[in-house]
Amino acid sequence: MATEASLKPALVLGAAYLAVALGMAVPLLPHLASAFPHDSGDPLLNTWLLWWNTQHLPLTAAWWNAPMFYPAPDVMALSEVLLGLMPITAPVQWLTGSPLVAYNVAFLLTFPLCGMAAALLAHVLTGRRDAAAVAGLAFAFAPYRMGQLAHLQMLAYYGAPLALAGLQVYDRTHRRRWLALFGGAWLMQALTNGYALFHLSVLVGLWIVWFVRTRRALIEIAVTWALAIVPVAPLLLKYQQVHDRWHLTRDINEIRRFSVDLADFFRVPSELVLWGERMWMGRPETTVFPGATVCAIFAVWMWVDWRAARHDERTGPAIEERVLLYVSMAAGVIAVSALTIGPWRLGPLSVSDFHKPFSIAVYARLLAWVRGRSMRDGWQARSVVMFYFVAVIAMYGLALGPEPRLLGRPLLYEPPYAWLMRLPGFASLRVPGRFAMLAVLCQSMLLSMAVARFATGRWQRVLPAALALGILADGWVRLPVVPVPPPGPTVDAAASAVVELPVGDLAVDFVALYHQMMHRRPLMNGYSGYNPPHYLPLADAVRAGQVEVLAEIAQTGSIEVAIDRGRADSPALTALVSAVAGARALPTEQRWVRFLVPQTRRTLPPSGAILQVALLSANVGNQDAPRMLDGDIETAWHGGRDQIGHEEVTVDLGVAREVGALVMEMGPLAFGHPRELAIDVENPRGEFVEAFRGPTAAFALRAALEDSQRVPISIPLGRVTTRRLRLRQLGSAAGIPWWIAELSVRAPDATQ
Repeated sequence: MATEASLKPALVLGAAYLAVALGMAVPLLPHLASAFPHDSGDPLLNTWLLWWNTQHLPLTAAWWNAPMFYPAPDVMALSEVLLGLMPITAPVQWLTGSPLVAYNVAFLLTFPLCGMAAALLAHVLTGRRDAAAVAGLAFAFAPYRMGQLAHLQMLAYYGAPLALAGLQVYDRTHRRRWLALFGGAWLMQALTNGYALFHLSVLVGLWIVWFVRTRRALIEIAVTWALAIVPVAPLLLKYQQVHDRWHLTRDINEIRRFSVDLADFFRVPSELVLWGERMWMGRPETTVFPGATVCAIFAVWMWVDWRAARHDERTGPAIEERVLLYVSMAAGVIAVSALTIGPWRLGPLSVSDFHKPFSIAVYARLLAWVRGRSMRDGWQARSVVMFYFVAVIAMYGLALGPEPRLLGRPLLYEPPYAWLMRLPGFASLRVPGRFAMLAVLCQSMLLSMAVARFATGRWQRVLPAALALGILADGWVRLPVVPVPPPGPTVDAAASAVVELPVGDLAVDFVALYHQMMHRRPLMNGYSGYNPPHYLPLADAVRAGQVEVLAEIAQTGSIEVAIDRGRADSPALTALVSAVAGARALPTEQRWVRFLVPQTRRTLPPSGAILQVALLSANVGNQDAPRMLDGDIETAWHGGRDQIGHEEVTVDLGVAREVGALVMEMGPLAFGHPRELAIDVENPRGEFVEAFRGPTAAFALRAALEDSQRVPISIPLGRVTTRRLRLRQLGSAAGIPWWIAELSVRAPDATQ
C-alpha cells in the first residue's frame, strides 16, 4: 500500500516527472523572468492575480478592491483568485521579486505535482509502483491537459487525486487522519480552481454514494468536508454578493459553446507534436482526445472481458433489463425515422425531432446497464474498477454540457448537466468541458488497474515501458513562448488612475495589466471572466471615438491616458484625447503619448416623478414589451439579435403630460445601450418632433458609475408637453441587441 511506501521512490518518481516537464519546456527555461508559456493572455492575467495575492492579506477589503476596472469595487470577485497556489508562488516571488518567475515555476511544477499525486492514488488502488508510475504519467501529460497550457488553475489539479487517495485509504483503514488529507486536499484544490470546487465535489459525492455503506463513515466524511468548506465560505458569500449586486449571469449559449461535442473526442490541441497536424483541430477548452495509447489499452481490456463473458455460464439479462433494452431499441428506431422521413404522427404518437426519442433510447440503455449483472455485482462488491469506469463515463458525460451535440446537432434532451445547473453555483460556470479533467484522472486510474492486471510474467516490464512511451508520444507538445510586453508609460504623480487606449481591446488590456504590476496605480483597463457594469459602455464609447467619456471616470481624481505610439491608430487617438476638455499633454516618451484628464464632478441629471404609461409597444419583439414595465430589473425587452438601425419603442401616456426626462434602466444589460438614439415627442398636431438625438455610451457609463445595480440611463428632454414619445435606435452593433430592462417617463424635476 501507498501508506507503507518509502519517501525515496516517490521523490525519484517526482524527479522523473519533473525531468520530462523540463524537457518539454526547454524553450521557456532560459526565459523564466522574461517570457510567458503558451501566450500572453490568460497567463498574464494569472500572473497579475498571483502578484496581487501578495500585496494585501487575502479576503480583506483592500484585497477584494483589486486595482483593475477602476473605479469598480470588489473586482476580485469577477475572476479566479488562485489562493491555493500561494504556498508555491508567494515564496518564489518574495525571493526573486518577479511575479513572472513565480508564475513560471508554478507552471512547471504542476506537471510533477499532478503526476506524483495521481501516482499516489494509483498506488493506493493497485499496490504496484509500476502501475502508479504509468498512471501519474498519463494524468500529468494527458493530451487534454496540453490543451489547458494557458490556464494555470486547470494545470494545478493535483489536489483532486490527493483528496481521493485520502478517501480510499480511510475507506480501508477507517483511520481519521486520512480524512485530514481528503479535507486539506479538497480545500487547496477549491482555492486553486473555482471550477474544481464544484466539479470535484460532484466526483466526491459519487464516491460517497458508491463506497460509503455505514452511518459512521458517512458522518465522519461529512463533518470533514464541512470543515473544509468553512474557509471557502467567505469567498462564496462575497462572490454571491457581488454577482447579485451586478446581476452577473452566464448566457446559456455561451455555456453550450464551451461544452464538449462528441466529435471533440477526435480533436486535439494544435501544440501536440504527434497529433497536432494529423487530426481535427479543436475549439478552445473542448479538445478531449484521450490519446491513442489509452484507447488501445482500453480496447484490449474490453476485448478480453468480452471473450471471458462469452463463457460465463450464468443466466442472461433479467426481465427488467430486457424490457429496457427493447425500449431503447424502439426509441432508437423512432429517432432514426425522424432523421430519415422527417416529422410524423400516428394517432396520439407524434415525433417532431431526433433528439427527444434518441434521449429515451440512450437513457433506457444506460438504465439497462445500471440494472445489469455486471453493474449489480460491482455495486455489491464496491468494485474500485467499476467505480472508476462509471466515473469516467459520468465526468465525460457532464463535460457534454446542457445540450450534448454531435457536429453541432443536439442529441440529448435534459442531460445530467442540465440538472446540475439547477443547483446553486453551477449556472455561473461557463465551461462544462472542464469536467474532462476529472475524467482524465479517472481514466488514468483505470490505466493503472490495466497495468496491474496485464503486466505479469514476461509483460511485467515491457508493458509499463511501452505504455509510458506511448503516453509521452501522445502528449508531447511544442511549447510556445511569448516575451513580456515592452515597458509601460511613466505615471504622473498627480494621476489617481491610469488608462491605456483603446480600452476594451484585449491585447491592450492584457499589456496594461502587466504594466500595472510595475507602476502599481489603479488601472481602468481590465480583463476577467465577467465585466463590471461600466466597462463595456466605456469600451464602446472609446471604440466609437467618444473619448470624452473618460471625464466621467475622473470624478475621484485625475486620469493619466497613455497611447502606444506604435499603434496604427495612435494619431487618431491622440487627436481625440487632446480635444477632451481640460486634458493636458504630459511629456512624450519614446513609446508613449501621455495626457492628464483633470478631475471632473458630474452626477446624474435630476428626474421628477414617474408618469404612468397607458400603452407601450415596439416594432420588434412587441410580445416582450410589457417587461419594460413589470418592475423586475432582471427581465428585459430586446430589439432583435443586432442593433441595425430601425428598432422603435413607442410610449403612450394616455393624456398629454409635462415631460422632463426619459429613463432606461439597464440592470445587467448596460452593454446593450442604444448606439445612437433619437427621442421624438408628439406635438399638438399629432406630429413627432425630434427632442433628442445622439450616442448614449456616455449616459450609460455615467449611469453605471452612479448606480451599478440598476444603471438608469437618463436622457434629459427639458420641459415638453406631450402624450406620446417615440424612441428610435439608429446605430449598429453586430451581435448586441438594444436592451431595456425598465422604461419610465419622468416629470420635470421641481428644481428645473
